[in-house]
Amino acid sequence: MENKGIYWKKNIDVLNKKYPDIAANLKLHNDHIFVNCFESKSGHMTAKAKDMETGREVLLHSPEDPISETENIVDGLELKGGELRCLIGIGLGYLAIEILKRNLPLHKLLIIEGSFSIFSAAMSHVDLTEVLNSDSVTLYVGKEFNFNNILNINRVAINMHGLPITIFEPARQIMPEFYTNVIYKLKEEGNSILGVIVTAKNIGLTSFQNILDNCTEIINSANISSLEASMKGRPAVVIGAGPYLSEAIPVLKKWGHMALLVCVDSALPILLKEGIKPDIVATVDYSFACVEKFRDIIDKLSDIPMCYIEAVNPLTVKLYPCPTKFFLAEGRGFLASIKRFWGKWARLPAMQGVAHMAYSVAAETGASPIILLGFDLAYTGFKSHASGMALPVTINLENAAWIETLEGEMAPTMFQMLGMKSGIEHLIRFYNSTPCLNANKTGARIVGAPQCDLEEILSKTEPPQIFASEIIKGCFEKASKPSSQDILPILNENLIIIYDLISQCRKTVKNAEKALKKIAKDKAIISGIPEISTLNALRNVLDGYEETIKNIAFADIHEIIHILEGLDLDLQTDEVKLNVNDQELKAKDKVSSEMNMVIKSMSIRIDALKKIESYFKKIHERLNSEIELKKSIEKELNTKKRADLLIRLGKVYLNYGDTLPAEKVLRQSIDLDKNNADSYVLLSKSLSIQLKHKDALQYITYAKKLSPARNDIKKIFEQESTWPDRKLNEAAQFITLAGAGYTRLPWAVRIISEVLKLYPNHARAKIYFSEVNRLMDESKKRLNLIAELIDGDEQKVIERIDELTAKEDFNLAISVANILVKKYPKSAIAKERLALLILDKGMKAEAKKLLIQAISLNPNRPDTMVHLGMIFAEEGDLQEARNYLLAALNLDSNLTILHEALGDLNYALKQYEASIENYENFFLANPNRKDILNRMGDCYFKIGKQEAAQAAWQAGSTNKNRLSEATKV
Repeated sequence: MENKGIYWKKNIDVLNKKYPDIAANLKLHNDHIFVNCFESKSGHMTAKAKDMETGREVLLHSPEDPISETENIVDGLELKGGELRCLIGIGLGYLAIEILKRNLPLHKLLIIEGSFSIFSAAMSHVDLTEVLNSDSVTLYVGKEFNFNNILNINRVAINMHGLPITIFEPARQIMPEFYTNVIYKLKEEGNSILGVIVTAKNIGLTSFQNILDNCTEIINSANISSLEASMKGRPAVVIGAGPYLSEAIPVLKKWGHMALLVCVDSALPILLKEGIKPDIVATVDYSFACVEKFRDIIDKLSDIPMCYIEAVNPLTVKLYPCPTKFFLAEGRGFLASIKRFWGKWARLPAMQGVAHMAYSVAAETGASPIILLGFDLAYTGFKSHASGMALPVTINLENAAWIETLEGEMAPTMFQMLGMKSGIEHLIRFYNSTPCLNANKTGARIVGAPQCDLEEILSKTEPPQIFASEIIKGCFEKASKPSSQDILPILNENLIIIYDLISQCRKTVKNAEKALKKIAKDKAIISGIPEISTLNALRNVLDGYEETIKNIAFADIHEIIHILEGLDLDLQTDEVKLNVNDQELKAKDKVSSEMNMVIKSMSIRIDALKKIESYFKKIHERLNSEIELKKSIEKELNTKKRADLLIRLGKVYLNYGDTLPAEKVLRQSIDLDKNNADSYVLLSKSLSIQLKHKDALQYITYAKKLSPARNDIKKIFEQESTWPDRKLNEAAQFITLAGAGYTRLPWAVRIISEVLKLYPNHARAKIYFSEVNRLMDESKKRLNLIAELIDGDEQKVIERIDELTAKEDFNLAISVANILVKKYPKSAIAKERLALLILDKGMKAEAKKLLIQAISLNPNRPDTMVHLGMIFAEEGDLQEARNYLLAALNLDSNLTILHEALGDLNYALKQYEASIENYENFFLANPNRKDILNRMGDCYFKIGKQEAAQAAWQAGSTNKNRLSEATKV
């Protein structure tokens, strides 16, 4: 560690107050970076940093003028007001200081420095107090960081501008691994936040609708807490649908009864096909695709319990035939007001997918250990899943991420699987009292789950006295659940609260509209000082706004969050944009904009509350009607009237999407009265929702015979008659949609197969089936080709890229090189190869970036220096070009050919003596190139040595007019 400089005391006092943990670590640090600080020619401090372990050394800032250099760098950063800028590497702090000087409105800066030595040098020799004191700056120093909190806080900034990252390139050259890891982690966390943002915008309303649509199922289900400690003394196997599951099937068949078997929904058809019945299945998907995972085997599920999350797609839960169902929910909003009826309420850990749900179920039961199986989380052997999955996932290696496997190699995977892996690792820590093991022999390494032999563990487990399935069933039957009678008065109470909140919102809107009128008439506001009456009106609006927002939060109408999350994010973004442009707005426009923001905010809340009101009324009507109609049905003795009441009850069920109870009562109605067309119409609708379209057509056809004049029956009949063509139109979109690629083709196969199953001779379906299989074959061939090209170690893949380049198959070479860079993110040669390939395509900026990264990973490879130097030369940055070519020559003195280019560069930079030296060295190595002497002569002439110039020109066999031409120039 260097001597403390003149700014140390001043800086450390601020650091102790603002970042005490960093200050404490700074005093203890002993990393292997040595920093030598010295004055630049401009008088400002600069520094060299050297990694004492690797010998890598780099100049952190310009030896000429680091301040001017920094100003030029920041000029090119395209900083924006309202963004969160990530600066990886602080150097001596000049970049951070200059960014703050730009004084951008609402700008945030996240600084990440990996070396305490470099940070200590900055603290010693540069005044960092403004940076350290700034509320707009967050500082991390060290090797281990958690970016989740800081990125979550800045969601609005990320929504506006993404996550711009600026890399302090000099330091990356001595700490390439640190920079690679931080960039990867930032991008991973940033993509996760962007995923949350996209979910909030696109799925929030769907989640709200799903939760309330699921209410009738939730009140008839047990909370997962009812399984608490029920499986103590036995292990749990949590089963995914990854490729390794196929390998483990024999063990599960032989020993599965010794454990609690919890499977994800996509693994269910795989297991049943092999005769293995899991004890419980987990499902979470909010989309329609969820039900497709087990629809083909739905008649085999009547005795396999399900656990679902509150926002799962309603059809998934409502069509699932087993009545033994458990749920996990946050327990906020409407559910918060009724959760007491379940007694215990399980914690809901953070989860992103069904794997996390299945793990949570196993953990709640008290089973130990939890054994993961089939969670490859990678395309093991270029397979995406175990054989037999209902909706296969196709692999596109060109868009795949790469992950380290249990064998220490790299394997392709989906970006979603990276999130799944992080989620599982989080749950292992969350349930840290329960050991977790990984029974896979292939696939990704899961931190916190050491490998195990599944057969060895299960074969040594004491045989259970009661099967897990029986325990689960018993827990469900004993579990407390609310009745409809319990729910109705609480719904009424919630509706009263909603009416009051809507009234408050409307009052605030009305006051804001009045304020806008006052603003329009207020002449004094132009000077920035509004009239007292206007000021009072504005205060009234803002006070009312804050009070209303507080009341909505206090009421805990949690459903509003799902509706508003995305809308509020956009509104907050608009507010930030308004504040960013604040200086350009006149006082009158600024105040008007604020009032309009209030109106917009309250308006979207009114719309959201009205949606919730509508749903609560719908639930109330569904539950109340069911109670009343059941009472009437029980009392009614007249067969026809009883049939009519059953039809009314069926309609109530259908209006709420409860298709299975609807089907049941409608069939009862038909048994009582076979001539009532309404029962056939409603039964047809129920079957259609259940995707039993051939049966639906049968019943609507009979209804049409009973009432041929009814237009509603004609319309439903037409819909069911044209169902095959409508489904094939949907399949056509998946086949022909631009960019649909490989991932959508299985959906097309699924839809077409469904049509052919019901209508085997459908001509159009047959044509489509042939076409989609052709496309699937093409995608498989492409997959096999790419898989062959990227198989093997790094050197073998590079050789194949070179072969493709020699054959001028540049597009395929670029595809393989892109994959190689992802497979080996720390490979300098992979980045160099890709850079050269895309450079030929004119992608100069991208190529330059890759070459800079390659040099940071391997600063001892001269070829990379040469390529980058040539790009800088083409761009006219002659100084940088010379620096890189000199660096290459220093690394390999045999590269004498570079002396010619260096001579030309030095000549252009008016460094004539250096140019002469370069040309001499080149000529000594290449005596046949006498033409180089002409350029030497030009240099001598420039420095006034005409005799030497003349001699060089004569030796170079130049024409006699060379002197006169040079003189003219």
